[in-house]
Amino acid sequence: PRTPEILQRFGLDPERPTLLYTGRLDFEKDVHVLMDALPGILALEAKPQVLVTGRGEWEGRFGAFQAPGYAYGGFLDNREDLSNLVASCDLLLATCPVETFGLSVLEGLCSGRGVVSAHDGGGGEQVRQSGAGELFQAGSATDFVKAVERALPRADEYAAKARAWGAAWPTWNDMFARQNARCLELLDARR
Repeated sequence: PRTPEILQRFGLDPERPTLLYTGRLDFEKDVHVLMDALPGILALEAKPQVLVTGRGEWEGRFGAFQAPGYAYGGFLDNREDLSNLVASCDLLLATCPVETFGLSVLEGLCSGRGVVSAHDGGGGEQVRQSGAGELFQAGSATDFVKAVERALPRADEYAAKARAWGAAWPTWNDMFARQNARCLELLDARR
């Protein structure tokens, strides 16, 4: 369930659409694309807000960025706060085009949130498979802004698709059990 107080804690209005980036703030995650896209995203007609959380080499830049509707939340070490934050946002943002698996995208989708993701990599693959979000050309702040603009009016639709997709996804314990069973099967085949 949404927790308006958690958005208010970051100075955001719970009545406005909120976009969340949470993760490492390092160059290899393509966070410079998010930084370049922020003015365009914040200027969209839907008046979205953007909250960035995480730490890394770019945290000083995200911490220093100032604009109405923008907040930098630093690193969140409280898992419950992070869970409530994800549940209280309208869309998640994922910039990295070289993720092999796209764990943060997967967690967002399984939490019932649509995602705007770079087209390439594991995150893009998860969004394509789920149908629960929009993709943008990696490295293009302009295309990122356009993808957010397309996603905002469909946030509820993407949330429903994400919930359905997440419900069909096996649990971590199931996934590890399958992986272990497959490894044992391969070992037995070698004997």
